[in-house]
Amino acid sequence: MKLTSNDALNMLEEIRKEVENDHWIDHSICVGNSAGKIAESLKLDVDFAKTLGYIHDIGKKINGPKNHSVNGYY
Repeated sequence: MKLTSNDALNMLEEIRKEVENDHWIDHSICVGNSAGKIAESLKLDVDFAKTLGYIHDIGKKINGPKNHSVNGYY
């Protein structure tokens, strides 16, 4: 299965219902949207760039900002 930007965005919105602090979700959405615009201007894969931007902080769902890069890997 290929994760699309729509899938990633929907995933973030579902996670938003589960977490107390959702500021990182707003941040991730901004990063994804910005990455998409940059990719478009460089004629790169917009959907791929947006997807990576949306999920770049996904590890924060597990236990907040502490070790989120390691948790996101798993």
